[in-house]
Amino acid sequence: MFSFLNAIDSACGHLLPAAARVALYGLIVGMVAMLIYWRLSPQKKLGELKQQISESQRALRAYDGTDVREILRLSRQTIAPAFKQLALVLGPTIVAAIPVVFVIWWLESDFSRRMPELMSIGPGWLRTWHAPFFTTLTIATLGMKFGFKIR
Repeated sequence: MFSFLNAIDSACGHLLPAAARVALYGLIVGMVAMLIYWRLSPQKKLGELKQQISESQRALRAYDGTDVREILRLSRQTIAPAFKQLALVLGPTIVAAIPVVFVIWWLESDFSRRMPELMSIGPGWLRTWHAPFFTTLTIATLGMKFGFKIR
């Protein structure tokens, strides 16, 4: 099932140490996932909702009255666009997570058996594929998010 990824890893095995390869996989899959999310999610609509949420939060903070009904109305105005935002991003997020889950599955099932310890120093959790993969995955996704202004 993972023969394609195993072939890539085998080819890169002569060029890079295991920890660097795993970090590279995290970097690549993080970028791919964010590109998928960016293409599938309605960025313009998400921007409009973000602006609506900011405006309604500002109105709620500015309100200094004691009318409970008004506070509830302003709260609903804040919460409604947030739920719309959640509904808009749920599908694209799930689809974008598919390559990440697939690579994690490969690393856990296949790579862990072949190379149980990537580094010889540090605590046990640092000597596995998890630390370099998830670190570079996080850096890649945040870099793409802020670099491309993905919402």
